[in-house]
Amino acid sequence: MSQSLIIALAVSFVVAFLEWRILSKIHGRTISSMREHYRAEARVAAELLSQCRHQISQLKSDLSNATALSARLSFKVVSNSSVPHAQENDILSHRPHPPTIFQPTEFQPTVFADTTVEETDRRMLG
Repeated sequence: MSQSLIIALAVSFVVAFLEWRILSKIHGRTISSMREHYRAEARVAAELLSQCRHQISQLKSDLSNATALSARLSFKVVSNSSVPHAQENDILSHRPHPPTIFQPTEFQPTVFADTTVEETDRRMLG
């Protein structure tokens, strides 16, 4: 009786050891795949942070240029003289002159940094 109990205990220890080894390998693979996923996400986040910093510096320079530009910006008055004056029975006849349009004489378009996530993902993840 004691010999069969010893054999049963030995078999249960061997089975428990094998189960522990198999589960530790599975868990190790899961952890390594999660670690790789984390590293890839960290690379993408670092790239996006870099793009945000670049865009903020670009916006700051555009803002400083715009404030300097607004100090010397002159407006050109464009009169709609080509529009015929309103008739006497027209609703707009109470206006003495045709409307005047103000247009800035200088314009600098603003160009932002590339912040598309899909393009960044393709570059970072291969």
